[in-house]
Amino acid sequence: MVKRVQMLGHDTAGADAFIGRVREVTVVTTNSELRVHDGSTAGGAKIALADLSNVNAATTSVDGKMAAADKLKLDGIETAATADQTGAQIKSLYEAESDTNAFTDADHTKLDGIETAADVTDATNVNAAGAVMESDYDANTILAATNDNTPVALTVDASRILGRKSTGGISAMTAAEAKAILSIANTDVSGLGSFATLSAVPDDHVTLARLAHGTQGGILYYGASGVPTELAAGPSGYFLKTLGASNDPAWAEVPGNIEKVHSFTTTGTPTNIDFESIINDTDYDFYLIYFHSLHQSSSNIRLEMVVGTGATPTYETGASDYTWNYDKHDHFAGTSISTTHDSDNLDDSMIMTSSGTTSAGFAMRGEILIMNPHSTDYHTGFFWNIQGHQSTGNRSNRYEGGGEFYNNGTVTPVTAIRIRNVGGTTFVAGAKFVIYGIKF
Repeated sequence: MVKRVQMLGHDTAGADAFIGRVREVTVVTTNSELRVHDGSTAGGAKIALADLSNVNAATTSVDGKMAAADKLKLDGIETAATADQTGAQIKSLYEAESDTNAFTDADHTKLDGIETAADVTDATNVNAAGAVMESDYDANTILAATNDNTPVALTVDASRILGRKSTGGISAMTAAEAKAILSIANTDVSGLGSFATLSAVPDDHVTLARLAHGTQGGILYYGASGVPTELAAGPSGYFLKTLGASNDPAWAEVPGNIEKVHSFTTTGTPTNIDFESIINDTDYDFYLIYFHSLHQSSSNIRLEMVVGTGATPTYETGASDYTWNYDKHDHFAGTSISTTHDSDNLDDSMIMTSSGTTSAGFAMRGEILIMNPHSTDYHTGFFWNIQGHQSTGNRSNRYEGGGEFYNNGTVTPVTAIRIRNVGGTTFVAGAKFVIYGIKF
């Protein structure tokens, strides 16, 4: 069974005048507002409706409900905001922020000193600063100053030279004045505008120091246009060859390319005369040795030759290392007495002369040709022509011979030769040798 509770109700006027019992609740029938009574207060205590329509608005002296506009205004105020900050506090807070600077009284004074719409590039400001403007110059003018700190634009007339003479300031100069400054003897200074064709330079006055620098070893010549031209340095040992009036000169190889390699005079009393580090230059195909004043300390000597091989020469004296032959021509008082021949197919040296070639105190002279000492395809060959003097019968002996470093059939490059004294004692100091290299 449902039970219903119906409260006592009044209209607004009745409710405001009604005094209910303690804890009695009544209803205002006008707006469904509840009132709670205390047994003595007319109208009781109002219970707020959900839409607060029965709650008075708050005033500066009485609490009440807040308007939406007031709520919006309150939301716009940050938490812990204060309204009593001093100017100094505000200034300090502002300047503590990034990208903020204090604008001081000094800054204000400085700003006051700048003219309105100031332009540091206008002519007045630039000139006041001691600088110059492009607009200060007309065509064909230069900047010159006759007094300190007073530069002026000076116009240069056509075909005119400016300068400073021995007295006065900068000014235009006559041809004679320019000539005097340049110390030109010739009065014709029409070519001053181009010193490359200056006719006023006296003869014999262009020094080597005034010529343009070139490259070491180069040669100056005139080309087809008449302009001086440098011919770059050529290969070592080449010569400068002219090729006729219509061609430029060129470097050319010396025909036959015979060059002096070395020369020396013997000292002491050697038994052997060695040619080491002389014929090991692979730039040459043949070597030619000339000698004279080759004395021996005793009679009846015999000249022999052996070769050295290897970087540090080892002289080869094997029993099958050499083949040789020579013809000996004996002469007495200009008359041929006899011609003899000697040879050996396999020997431990090349015998160049027979014993008794020259008496003690008399000299031998001659030549030795060495062919292809560096070849790995052919055996090294030798030719010699030697003349000596024999005291017995007042005869002279001449030997024409040749030989080959056979090395028992193995082709081996030669790096040195040795001329040795066999059958006598030693050579006498003072023999002179000169060696030539021949390139094909």
